[in-house]
Amino acid sequence: MTQNLSPTARRMKAIRDKRMAMTTDRKAKKAENQRKRRANPAAAKDKDYDHKTSTFKSVKANRGNDGKGTKIESGKKYRVGSPIKKANKKLVEQAGNIRKKAKEIEDEFINNFTITTNSRGLTDTEKQEIKELKKNKAKIRAANKKRRLDASLKNLNKKQKN
Repeated sequence: MTQNLSPTARRMKAIRDKRMAMTTDRKAKKAENQRKRRANPAAAKDKDYDHKTSTFKSVKANRGNDGKGTKIESGKKYRVGSPIKKANKKLVEQAGNIRKKAKEIEDEFINNFTITTNSRGLTDTEKQEIKELKKNKAKIRAANKKRRLDASLKNLNKKQKN
């Protein structure tokens, strides 16, 4: 049963579907499905793998959520094998390291922030300090950007775990 979409809507839907299919969660589910099918081809014949119950089910039962409908389904109710857990651990560890480095740079910036001017203007050492502070400021911006990305990754990981 097709949706009879306009050409523009069809292209936009294809883009959305592709983006969703390429998420880490979907890739992990596809990989798990493939592993299970290869391990037990007889049980997988003409059936879909249900990540919620970790079993093979008929297409009808799996798509219809065992007769309960699909409105109550969400990514939180699915389990995926260990590869995603390993990836999450690495991401959390990397995020922690980035946060530590950002904190160190921020502390260094705050400690070095002593710029004074006098009537003669800036001395050579003060000019050098300003250059260093500008470099540190760029590092802090980059670290804050990484921190925001880490926070969004953490939220995604929480959603995947639940």
